[in-house]
Order: sequence, then C-alpha cells, then structure tokens
Amino acid sequence: MVSSEKNSLVKEINLEVGRFIRKIRIKNGLTGAQLGKLIGVSQQQISRYERGSNGISLPDLIFILSIMNVSFSDLISYSSYLE
Repeated sequence: MVSSEKNSLVKEINLEVGRFIRKIRIKNGLTGAQLGKLIGVSQQQISRYERGSNGISLPDLIFILSIMNVSFSDLISYSSYLE
C-alpha cells in the first residue's frame, strides 16, 4: 500500500515539476531544443521532463532554475509565480 502511494506521489511531483519547467521555458522564449542544449540533454528528454514521464535530477532542476532566474521557492508555489 505504501509503495503505491509513493509511486502516485512521485508521478504527481514529476507532472507538476514538468509543467513548471515548460511554463518557465516558454516564458523565457526558449525551445525545448535550446533548453536541452543549455543543460546537456536532448530535446526529447526535455519533452519527457515536461510531460512528467521522466523525473528530472535535482542538479539539472537547480541549474534550470538558476539560468531562468527562478528560485526554488518559486517552484514550490509556482501557480502564484506564473499568474
């Protein structure tokens, strides 16, 4: 039971983080390919992050936030940040 709850939570987190990455990428005028090049992954991997099908590593997430001038606390409360 606990394992399925954890898996569900991980999926939800991946989806929310992916949505946030997509919104800040677009807000900063970057394509998926451009962001991928900046962090050293393919455009396909960026797409997987944004769809939530792959989780992003914490170092890559922090690097994206830093190059987009977004704080980690903005990620935590991103709905208010993007409005």
